[in-house]
Amino acid sequence: MNPLTKTIFGTILVLLSMGVQALSNTGRVPILLYHSWMLADNSGECTSYAKNAHVALQSDLETIRNQGFVVVPVYWIAQWAIGDLDGSALPEKVVGITFDDGFDLDWIDNTTGMAAHPCYGQLNSLRTVLQQFKTTYSATLPWYSPHASNFVIGSPTARSQINPGGMMADSWWTSANASGIMEIYNHSGDHDHDSITSPFYEQGTWFPAGGQSQGNFFGINQFCRINSRWEAYTDIYLSANYISGKISPAWADLFAYPFGHVPPYVRDTYFQNYWSEHQTYAAFSTELATPGPYLPNYTRRASNRYSLPRLTYQSSWNSPAGLINILNAASSATPPISGSAVDWCAGYVDF
Repeated sequence: MNPLTKTIFGTILVLLSMGVQALSNTGRVPILLYHSWMLADNSGECTSYAKNAHVALQSDLETIRNQGFVVVPVYWIAQWAIGDLDGSALPEKVVGITFDDGFDLDWIDNTTGMAAHPCYGQLNSLRTVLQQFKTTYSATLPWYSPHASNFVIGSPTARSQINPGGMMADSWWTSANASGIMEIYNHSGDHDHDSITSPFYEQGTWFPAGGQSQGNFFGINQFCRINSRWEAYTDIYLSANYISGKISPAWADLFAYPFGHVPPYVRDTYFQNYWSEHQTYAAFSTELATPGPYLPNYTRRASNRYSLPRLTYQSSWNSPAGLINILNAASSATPPISGSAVDWCAGYVDF
């Protein structure tokens, strides 16, 4: 656990820094997802909102502020959704921010691995975007805002195959987790990424984890195939254990499903019955309905703690106006579009 955001002292400080209005326990909270590797392909689009996650985040922080929302640590949103934190301990209108995959551009500006990219020299890290916003509005922002939860891939071997250029390092995780502006969490050991084309042995077991019941040890971009305790142990517990070794004494106790795929076995059996092993407090999917301001895409007290939804940049919105629609739909005055949740793993057959 990170003592900054996960103790009663943090909650007390939030209460002391708040005004009168607070989040309703029947409210809806949007949790936003960005990938720092989402970049323009040519130099003429380096400042494009729709093509550059860094530009989008910078703009979105302004939009969030202008719409009267406050970015809070995602862990607090999970606590509220589960019922461990009352809405009275949070601002009335809150947003969560998450990053996935642990690309170096999450933390490092103009990393040299990007030297050949047409936007090289213009790439502030997502960390710098957060810090610049915090500096600009330091007089009015609460001490804890803005804040991002970063879900990283645990296996060093998997990361080296997913990005042979070495731009998924773990050398910055310790600093990030201690920064007060970002925390590091678990995004599985191997992401079941299709860049992994041969098995490898690491931490006393074989990867990709999904091959353990199938025998096909290569990534297929299908996290739905994690359907046994040993596969879950490998891809979730061993990953958390490795990550936590980098951020000790914290434990990576939030999990984000690769591709947003929520295997029923993991959600309903492994997470529910083996907490003493994985020690995962909550887990996050992506859109659970059509991308955009649909009711199942907001985190609520009715949400499953092991499938809390997120809205993804470029999928759920790709313009400031699109984000405003998402924020408006989080308010009671403008309810989101009704819709049924979709199980993205429904019908998946292990082979």
